[in-house]
Amino acid sequence: MSKHSEPRPMWRKSSWTPVRRGPIFCSPACGAGCTKAEYDLKNSCGAKIAGRLGPGWKAVVHEDGGWNLSVNSLCGRIHIVVNFHQKRRDRIAGYSAFLNSADKQPGGRWVGHGKTPQAAIAGAVAQALASRSEIDAILKGLV
Repeated sequence: MSKHSEPRPMWRKSSWTPVRRGPIFCSPACGAGCTKAEYDLKNSCGAKIAGRLGPGWKAVVHEDGGWNLSVNSLCGRIHIVVNFHQKRRDRIAGYSAFLNSADKQPGGRWVGHGKTPQAAIAGAVAQALASRSEIDAILKGLV
């Protein structure tokens, strides 16, 4: 294989493994200068949020242009994204809950937003119930 036909290092599978360099804890493929402090903060926040939501909730921290946090239900049908302030990356701005069948993660058909995870979940469930009512109305009298 010639030098020019080799895959670029940033696309190699191992390039998504974070590397610690002083305060930086970032994968070569990311390159956003992610920090160990932000990683630790997201893990700590995730554990607290999952604990408050109850048994079966799991925090997931992943890297994509910074460390991102979501909390997922045991059943896999609810995926909550924790939104942090743009300027104050240590402060939570709100939550977005995505509701879908378990095999459709991540994302969701119905989305709710709120200042608490519970409010975001309630919003997503309200959207799903509204969709069910609309579908029921459409199907009424057809069969």
